[in-house]
Amino acid sequence: MLAEYRGKGLATACLKYAGELAVKAGCYNIALMTSSKNESTLKFYENAGYKRGEKTAFIRWL
Repeated sequence: MLAEYRGKGLATACLKYAGELAVKAGCYNIALMTSSKNESTLKFYENAGYKRGEKTAFIRWL
């Protein structure tokens, strides 16, 4: 099911819109977290302007 939506620019449009909303709200950055180890997914985020390894996140599962 998801494959039919891939490559249509929908995720890119969502990330771009999130950035526009953040700018309008006066934010100075956006943090994106993923548990994906898939290199193509990580490259997608990098191509969208996100930097790998800029911050360290700690998660405590409850």
